[in-house]
Amino acid sequence: MLSSVTRYPGGLANVVEGSLFGDLKQPSPTKYHVFFDDFDRYTAGDWVVTETDAGATQALVGADGGQLVITNTAGITDVVDLRWAGGSGAFLGNFTFDPAKDLFVAAKFKLDNASLPGAVIGLRSSNSTNTVALIKAGGAATLLARVQSSTGTVSTTVAGAAMVADTFVVAGLAYTAADGKMTFFQDDAASPVTGWVAPAAATLMAPNIGMVNTTAVARVMTLDWVFFAKQR
Repeated sequence: MLSSVTRYPGGLANVVEGSLFGDLKQPSPTKYHVFFDDFDRYTAGDWVVTETDAGATQALVGADGGQLVITNTAGITDVVDLRWAGGSGAFLGNFTFDPAKDLFVAAKFKLDNASLPGAVIGLRSSNSTNTVALIKAGGAATLLARVQSSTGTVSTTVAGAAMVADTFVVAGLAYTAADGKMTFFQDDAASPVTGWVAPAAATLMAPNIGMVNTTAVARVMTLDWVFFAKQR
């Protein structure tokens, strides 16, 4: 028998005794609203898919853990943009920012070229003015974190490290309500996000994945997983 595993045979709780889930023998999944996609399945109708060229593709590939590959066409300004629709056929907001609630935005992904394409993974409003997202600007290899408020469209951007072509990166933003701090993580290197203006609390945001060319060469983004969570 392995001795390196910590065992709780009686269960483990994260709620108070006497509550609805007080005797649940595992942490209650109701503490956070979680959107996690490991890309074992992909249904185009779950998203509003915007393509500059109909030749662009979004497809699952055989890979350990599941992966979604987004392939753009070769137009210099070609765009592929996926916004969560939940099968509704239209943008379907399912997150808001609340300064009293924790919020997490994270992804594991890679780009075929470290600098040329632009990319975004995060939570954004229907018009993209409210944003909590990972950004990679076209023509630069540096991965960024961006928090933007629709109130005057004030944005705060924090620079991380340079991406490496065709190499996965795990990155994300974590907001902790207990101290009101936002932190950007890139492969476990932490950078505080300072001076940021919170997204408008009443504005709905939804998962968004996008890629844009900056040269007349087809580009590829591969997603291993995306994760969004907000404390209830």
